[in-house]
Amino acid sequence: MTALIALMIAKAVLASTFAAAGIAKLSGRAATREMLSAFGAPERLVPSLAILLPLAEIATALGLIVPPSAWAAGVASTLLLFGFTAVIAHNLLAGRRPSCNCFGQIQAAPIGAWTLARNGLLCVLAVLVVAVGRASAGAWSTFGASLFENLTIVLGMACAGSLGVNIALTLRLKRQRDELRALKAPKPAAPAMTAGLAVGATAPGFRLKSQSGAMVSLEGLLSAGKPVVLIFTSPTCPPCAALARDITVWQDRYRDRVVAVKISEGIPSADPHPEVLLLQSRREVAEAYRCWGTPAAVLVQRDGTIASQAAQGVVAIRTLMENAAQSADGTQLPTTPAIKRGLDIGEAAPALRFTDQHGSTLALADFAGRDVALLFWDPDCGFCQKMLPALRLRDRSRERNVPALIVVSTAADERNRALGLSSSVVHDAGSQARSVFGVRGTPAAVLVDASGNVASGRAAGPEAVMSLVGGSLLVRDEAEASA
Repeated sequence: MTALIALMIAKAVLASTFAAAGIAKLSGRAATREMLSAFGAPERLVPSLAILLPLAEIATALGLIVPPSAWAAGVASTLLLFGFTAVIAHNLLAGRRPSCNCFGQIQAAPIGAWTLARNGLLCVLAVLVVAVGRASAGAWSTFGASLFENLTIVLGMACAGSLGVNIALTLRLKRQRDELRALKAPKPAAPAMTAGLAVGATAPGFRLKSQSGAMVSLEGLLSAGKPVVLIFTSPTCPPCAALARDITVWQDRYRDRVVAVKISEGIPSADPHPEVLLLQSRREVAEAYRCWGTPAAVLVQRDGTIASQAAQGVVAIRTLMENAAQSADGTQLPTTPAIKRGLDIGEAAPALRFTDQHGSTLALADFAGRDVALLFWDPDCGFCQKMLPALRLRDRSRERNVPALIVVSTAADERNRALGLSSSVVHDAGSQARSVFGVRGTPAAVLVDASGNVASGRAAGPEAVMSLVGGSLLVRDEAEASA
């Protein structure tokens, strides 16, 4: 009898979980597509998976309620949970922590050890349904439990659903109050450019695991008595892939003068020189050095101080490396020649035309008479993803004193619609807009005033960008803390 009660409880928990997850995914398909892409699903399959996966979860939940199909539904739930757990473990091992929107607004947070533990518990319950369910069929028939079991599970699901709705509503109301307070708070003026630490500042220390498994620290790199160039890359960044061969050449050509080290949040699929790759878990080292986009690099002097401004983009990194290598003893580094980047404040913005997420043509001139913020975006940029909840909140608030927003994306596909923004999301064909405004990394933003003139410098990094476009990352931070 104890086994039968445990079986009922396991079915009720699994049915409630799969029903809630399936309904949440169907009600927010844009967020579901975004989640599937972040977890590495092939882009061509994402639209279909965004429908089939929640339908499979709902069908599994219904199957667990009906005794004739409960055992088969238990097998299906076991396969689904083991599949989910394998995908989560693969991303964690690769150093990626995409947000799991498994339960929509009730729970949306980066994956971690807790996600694996939760799935492990559900796997145990699913295996229990498979192991005990068929063996208990005869006992249930003599007990007349077909009706009893159904009523118990339905009541259990109703109680769990009611509790879940109450929790969700409570959290939602709290977040809305916090969001309103954050929106009403005075916003500091956005700095023109916030990338990089000041020259002469003490370089933040770190201790990271290399791709070979060895632990490497900044002190250890500097112990060779040579300057160190830290190059921040991403496994999904095409310019970073183009720079990989250069780093290999630098390691061989300048090994007696400069130490060049790549720091990435994941392992590239093809790395010609893996022994110089250090793995950070969530861009924590890049953030400490205020290097927001990728690729980016900074030179650390032999005494552990910052010796250069942050170099952003392939060309700037090559210049930084060549200058560092030309110095005979690592001091008196030549300065990089000043190169005009983008438009100055007061210059007229060009008559740019784009195609938005709905396939319509949009021109910058369409916003004449109103300030407009151009937000430069890359769907594969982790810093951009960090901003997305705050951008969605900004969209919903519709305050009159914020500029119009155009998200200038590197993508030209479904991922622009998957952002779930009512603001225009446009494709920057040939990186035309990025070139005009001198933008190298993402996220970055520039303000154009109502007269069509450039009204700000380039804001870089999530905090500076949100301040310029009219929003706050405080909302995101508090939401994560309460999740």
